[in-house]
Amino acid sequence: MILIFGIQLNGGRRLHNWYGVKKGVYTDAELSALNNTAQAYIDYGARGYFNSHKSFFKGVEFAFVGLTDDYKTSETHLIIKPAFEFDLTQKEQTFRLSAFFDYLNGKFNQSYSNNEALKNNWMLFGLNPAYHYTNADLTLKAGIGFAYASSNTQESEHGLYPDVEVSYRLLDDYIIGSASARGMMQQNSFSTFTKENPFVSPTLTLAPTDVNFDFSVGLKGKIDSNLSYQLQGGYKRYENLPMFVTQYQPSVSTFGYQHYNAFNVIYDQVDEAFFTVELGGNFERIAFFTLKGKVNTHTPKNQPEAWNLPHNQWSLYTDFKVTDELFVGTDIFFIGKRKDLDYPIFGATNPSAVTLKSYIDLNLHADYTLKNSWTIFAKINNILSDNYQHWHYYPVQGIQFLGGIKYQFKL
Repeated sequence: MILIFGIQLNGGRRLHNWYGVKKGVYTDAELSALNNTAQAYIDYGARGYFNSHKSFFKGVEFAFVGLTDDYKTSETHLIIKPAFEFDLTQKEQTFRLSAFFDYLNGKFNQSYSNNEALKNNWMLFGLNPAYHYTNADLTLKAGIGFAYASSNTQESEHGLYPDVEVSYRLLDDYIIGSASARGMMQQNSFSTFTKENPFVSPTLTLAPTDVNFDFSVGLKGKIDSNLSYQLQGGYKRYENLPMFVTQYQPSVSTFGYQHYNAFNVIYDQVDEAFFTVELGGNFERIAFFTLKGKVNTHTPKNQPEAWNLPHNQWSLYTDFKVTDELFVGTDIFFIGKRKDLDYPIFGATNPSAVTLKSYIDLNLHADYTLKNSWTIFAKINNILSDNYQHWHYYPVQGIQFLGGIKYQFKL
C-alpha cells in the first residue's frame, strides 16, 4: 500500500468596519462619535488528506476551522470525509462508499437585542454508496445519499437523496452530453457567512441547508483546438436557504452593529431555476480568457423576495503574455439587481423592500517575474470608480491601486 498525505495550516486576521449607517438617522456630530463600529475576525485551522493506492481504503480528507472576533464569538468546525472503493471488474466497474462527519460548535456572547448568549451546535453525518461505470464514451454514477443532522438547540433532521450522474460523448471531444440528479445537507457556519458578507452581526442563528434535489442537464466540449464551452440548465430546491437581510435598530443601541449597518441571516424554502454558460480560450499560450455567466430565478415559499440573491451574474477573466516575464489582464464582473429590506428610522417592524442596482466592476492586473521566485505585481481595481452598493448602505471605494512583490519557495 502506498500512502500519500498533505497538510496545510491556516491563520489570519480580517479587519472590517460597519460603516454602512443608514442616512438620516444621526447628525454628522453623532456619526463622528460612533467609534465602536470596528470588527476583527481571527481565523485559524488546518486541513489535509491521506490517500492510499492498491487498497480498498482510498483515503480521508479532513479540515478544522476556527474563528473568534472582537465580540467574544467562538466557533470551531470539524469535517472528516473518508472514502472506500471496491473493484467489481478490472477497470470499468467500481463500487464506492463515501461518508462525512461534520461538527459545528459555536457561541455568540450576546443576542441582537439583549445580552443573552446564543449557542449553535450541529452534527451532520452522511453516507453515499454509489456504483460507477466507465468506458470510452460513457460515464455513469448511480447512487443514493443519506444524511442526518442533530442539534442540542433545534430538532433533528434526516434526508434521503438521489445521486445519479451520466455523461456521454456524442461527438468525440466536441459534444459531450450530461445529466444529473443530486441532493444533500450542507453545513452553514459563521466563518463562511463572514467571508461572503463581512458585515453580518455576531448574533446569528445557524442551521444547515437541505438541498432536497438538484436536477441538471448540460453540454460541454471543444469548438476547436483553442476554444471550449460548457452549458448547463437545471432546477433546485433548498430547504433552509440562508439569505442576508439588513438588521433593524433596537430601542437601545449598545454595540457598533446596531445602527441599521449589519446583516441578519434568515432561512426559507427556495426553488431555483438556472442556466449557466462558460466559454474558455487558450490561443498559442499567449492569450487566455474565461467567460462565465449565470441566469436564474428564485421562488421563496414564505418570504416576499429572495433577499440579496441576484438574477444574473457574469464574469470575464483575461490574461495576455506580453513577454516571457510579463503578463497583463483584466477581470470584469457584472452583478444584477438584488432586493433587500429597509426599516423605517427608529422602527423594528414594517420594513419595505428596496432594490439594489446592478453594477459592473472593471479591474486590471499585471505580473512581472524577475527571477523564478520573485514577482512584482500591480492591480487597479474598480477602474470605473463607481461607488456601487453590493450590500445595502455600503458604497464601495472608488478606483483603487495595489502593488507589491511576491516570493515563492518550495520546501
